[in-house]
Amino acid sequence: MDYSQNMFKKLDKQHNIMVLVGNGFDIQVLKDYRQPVDSRYSSFYYHLKMRDFDSANRLLVHMEEALADGCENWGDIEAAVTAAVETGRHRAGEIFADLRAMQAQFAEFLQGVVPNRLLGDLGADAVANGWSMRSLAEFLHDIRDAQTFNSMQFPVNAGTHYGLFNFLFVNFNYTTLLDNYVFLDQLQFTPRKWSTVDTNFSFKNDPGGHLHPSNATDAGQSGYVLTDVVHPHGVLSTPRSLLLGIDAEDDYDKGQNPYNQLKKPYWAQSNVLFRSHFAQTELFIVFGCSLGESDGWWWRNIAQAVSSGNAEVIIYRRKEIGLTQQSVKDLFLRVAGFERPSEVRTELEKKLCVIIYEDSDDRVFLSTKRI
Repeated sequence: MDYSQNMFKKLDKQHNIMVLVGNGFDIQVLKDYRQPVDSRYSSFYYHLKMRDFDSANRLLVHMEEALADGCENWGDIEAAVTAAVETGRHRAGEIFADLRAMQAQFAEFLQGVVPNRLLGDLGADAVANGWSMRSLAEFLHDIRDAQTFNSMQFPVNAGTHYGLFNFLFVNFNYTTLLDNYVFLDQLQFTPRKWSTVDTNFSFKNDPGGHLHPSNATDAGQSGYVLTDVVHPHGVLSTPRSLLLGIDAEDDYDKGQNPYNQLKKPYWAQSNVLFRSHFAQTELFIVFGCSLGESDGWWWRNIAQAVSSGNAEVIIYRRKEIGLTQQSVKDLFLRVAGFERPSEVRTELEKKLCVIIYEDSDDRVFLSTKRI
């Protein structure tokens, strides 16, 4: 949505920022708050075994076969759906019935993993530490390399007063941990902060002093902020809304296909509800996402927006053995449909910024590190 000076009196420029957040965020919270069980698929598998779940469920059978074969992602339900389809031995309706049974169990599992007490504790700490506002205002601090920072257009474009920073959080998680974290509460945020001007936000476009090394203290650009959170794959407060499944073709809504019932974009109505946002987005931030093929619809649309406009992408990845900035870029480009070398791929790669972080780092964006 485009906003005008009828809503914000001093509005000069609107910066649309789409943030896509995956299970890595929930896992981080559960770890930092020392919860006994995390939200990984492998933990869910053991939940199923403890509940004496239907051993004939085709997806569970695949998970157990993958575990026996030593597959790294043996617990991935969505990979199990893909495998069940690719065997060609099962009707779409049969797989769908098994998937629905597993979705119901997954909702029950998450209700135990994320108790209300945790939501309260996270919210209290977000207020006490100013996490919500700092994540929105100072995330560019996480780009420590000056050359990378100076190659981006967003810090320059965001370097004037009276901009509107319009954040759309696409929460791939079913829990509301992220919603709770980014909510602009009454202690961190005031809609009308000043008596002489209606600005309510200060964005730091150069917190590391890369653009202006002689001015290392970024006082911030006076402007406005809006946030919204959407759950395209369902939310735990409505258990039957949870969606697990596979990717869909970009034109999945053209005609009928029995396998559509296994496709997340089909049920989420992604083309109708979300596609229009991409062309209007100036900056994409990807956090805690495995960049898996089951969410390919999102990665392809990001790549399309970047290749056809001036948008840029920041990808956060937790440090792993063998992980490099280039390997993350290669993975993103592959799942976005640009695996082969081409001029378009080369230009796309220039607009990707990868931040590899460790838990001990002084990270700003979506940090739950308590002092």
